Amino acid sequence: MLAEFAAVNGQSQGGPIDYLSNTLTRTYPRGLDAEIFTFAALEQAYQKAARAFEREHVTPFIYGHPEFFNLRNFAGEHDYSRHRWTLDTQEDWQLIEAIYGRLYHRDRPFGMREVLALLEREPALADLNAHVTQKAIADA
Repeated sequence: MLAEFAAVNGQSQGGPIDYLSNTLTRTYPRGLDAEIFTFAALEQAYQKAARAFEREHVTPFIYGHPEFFNLRNFAGEHDYSRHRWTLDTQEDWQLIEAIYGRLYHRDRPFGMREVLALLEREPALADLNAHVTQKAIADA
């Protein structure tokens, strides 16, 4: 399945893919992160990871060792990585409330395009959490 997904997106070169993500080079808003990896990669990470954060978070060992794994990035056509659509802080919650308050309708789902259009119309909304810095994964 990974190879098929990557092939559709022009990234099948280099043999079977162990790890496919849209986070190696970010183009999607933080919070729309996706990581897909094989069971074999997970098993190898489990066996070889020594540091606590590698065992807790799983994927840092995989993407941190391209010598062991065939990694591929899935990039969007446009760079929206400046946006933060995740919930870690009060400011994140304020943005989420504002987005849902404007876009939520019980009978009609909304997606990334609608949120981007809203933020284009109301750029001050993105300022609600623009100053928040993502916490780094600690090497504990």
